[in-house]
Amino acid sequence: MDKDIKKEKTENKKVSTLHKKDPIEKIAPKISVQIITKNRAKLLPLAIESALSQTYKNLEIIIVDTNSTDKTEELVKRYVSIDNRIKYFRIVENWGITKTRNFALSKSTGSYVAILDSDDFWLTEDKLEKQIDFMLENSDYAVVGTNTIIVDSQNQKIGEVVHQTDWSKIHEMFLMKNQITHSSALIKKDYLMLQEGYDEKYEIWEDYATFLKLGREYKIANIPEFLTAYKKHDQNVSNFNKIKNLIVLGKIIFDNRKFYPKFLTALFLVKLRIIAALLKRY
Repeated sequence: MDKDIKKEKTENKKVSTLHKKDPIEKIAPKISVQIITKNRAKLLPLAIESALSQTYKNLEIIIVDTNSTDKTEELVKRYVSIDNRIKYFRIVENWGITKTRNFALSKSTGSYVAILDSDDFWLTEDKLEKQIDFMLENSDYAVVGTNTIIVDSQNQKIGEVVHQTDWSKIHEMFLMKNQITHSSALIKKDYLMLQEGYDEKYEIWEDYATFLKLGREYKIANIPEFLTAYKKHDQNVSNFNKIKNLIVLGKIIFDNRKFYPKFLTALFLVKLRIIAALLKRY
């Protein structure tokens, strides 16, 4: 692993040890870690290991395999034989990502849901512990995320994402930019179920739409530490698909115009991106 990531982990551990508590001595609601995967047998172990190594032990790991053709099933079943907290589900039908997320939600028995995409991983062993501490102390919050480092295919750090941490700032900037990295999010399951999970009309930006909807009723925060790694892949997305995706983004922003400030500015910026994509296409 890249030296920058190791340094990040070491620095975060130094911070965490100042406030270390024995998880056994605390109220410990169950957390359901949700990992959805397809043909990522080479990447999946890092995600699973980062969840299994958490100091917060009252968790289950829901792995939903969307009909992988590589060795994903064999790999996950080995983990299942070692740790009974791992639950494996294989889906043959092509449901799309949002319906699959709701399926994982239906199989989750925890009071909280932690999202971890199969190509991402958590940087510290106390990531969940810090988040559950925050949620137990702030009952009016629906989601807590973390800052994020961006890594390449070799897990070398190539960037970072620093989000707003305070709810007032998140609320102010939410339409301008998603303020929660999905793989960093710990979500109160009851609040998510009250809005019937993820909105299945969105097959992209589904996380953003969900967080915006939750933010209409509840508060959202970020822990100002780099506790999550997001893997950036080389993607060749056509201009046509970029435009389609941006149109969906514009619709999500428009649907939330009554709940957050800076609506006109956010929509204008999306339109500029659409125009840029159109000019590039023609």
